[in-house]
Amino acid sequence: MICPKCGKNCPDNSKFCDTCGTPLATNQSNQQQNSSYQNNGYQNNGYQNNGYQNNGYQNSGYQNNGYQNSGYQNNGYQNNGYQQYGYPQGGNYRVPIKARDIAVCIILSIVTCGIYGIYWLVCLVDDLNVACGRTGDTSGGMVALLTIVTCGIYGMYWAYKAGEKIAYVKQRNTGIMDGNDSVLYLILSIVGFSIVVYALLQSELNKVATLQ
Repeated sequence: MICPKCGKNCPDNSKFCDTCGTPLATNQSNQQQNSSYQNNGYQNNGYQNNGYQNNGYQNSGYQNNGYQNSGYQNNGYQNNGYQQYGYPQGGNYRVPIKARDIAVCIILSIVTCGIYGIYWLVCLVDDLNVACGRTGDTSGGMVALLTIVTCGIYGMYWAYKAGEKIAYVKQRNTGIMDGNDSVLYLILSIVGFSIVVYALLQSELNKVATLQ
């Protein structure tokens, strides 16, 4: 370190000039704090701006894109999944669908040569969509139309998907995951026992229905 008064080269840790006794400004700790830590290290580029506060935890990580907006609150549990339709957060629950007498539905389907069965299918599809909180899925009218147009093939596909949905409804109602009956529903539809599938689905929906 050079003495500002006499120009003598003094040791870096000297507080006074050995020749003229002039105090030497050797505040290295302050220089290190200002240049290394405060500006480039922690405050600006490290933790506060780019690390934790803006891009890390607060904006992109946890609060906006992670948990609050896209993860749990908006798309996961609250809006599309469970809470939107007034279901409680566990245990037994009820949904705003109509309970139907299975025996009456079967008799009417036979007496009307299947016409009432088409109406029953429409009701089952719409009620099942509401029960599992997926009202945006294919409507009952569209399922019935596609089933007729495809000579029953789409109805077989829907029966398989209905097994997955009713399994979800049962799990949420009982808290127990015991598999699903998708394959059973598909086989019954293939062999011409779609009305049995309707009866099984209606039985499960009656357990969670609130409207009579």
